[in-house]
Amino acid sequence: MKIVYLFLFLGIFCCTGENPRLRFLKDNIGKKLNLHPNSVIIKNVSYDYEQFRTLYPYLVINYIVEGCDVCYAKTFEWNNKKMVLPKDSLLAYLFVFRGKNFDTFIKRAIGDVEFPFFVTQDMNNIFMTKNSHIPDEILHNTMFINSEDKICAIGEPINSEKMRGLYLKIISNKY
Repeated sequence: MKIVYLFLFLGIFCCTGENPRLRFLKDNIGKKLNLHPNSVIIKNVSYDYEQFRTLYPYLVINYIVEGCDVCYAKTFEWNNKKMVLPKDSLLAYLFVFRGKNFDTFIKRAIGDVEFPFFVTQDMNNIFMTKNSHIPDEILHNTMFINSEDKICAIGEPINSEKMRGLYLKIISNKY
């Protein structure tokens, strides 16, 4: 009889459907990300944002904050693993930096090495304000957006071969 109750308990409480974490991520796929900075910079060269988006319709977005230890570690890891990232002529990696001094942030995160990714500065926290319809947990994660600024994937491509493959499938319209 105890075994019957155990199975009944497991059936009621363990098989209640989809994983809540997966449901949370799926609920945010397709949401529009409001991302319209004036300019984007890479290696001290500035690009007009509209021109930048014409060149790169797919973006991988990382939001980093000055003074955030996790953000320093994330930036360090991305720089160290840049060689494994998916490469495509339509894809760019953009770091949205909230803070006053990006050069100081980068020096602390990766030293005197040149930062290989595009950056836009968000001194007034506009990124978070304009995207209040998206949970902070998603905004602080890595997001892959398409040419319509819609979130297509959420997750780190640097540590997951499956995620890197997903990014490339989305670009080639095979997903």
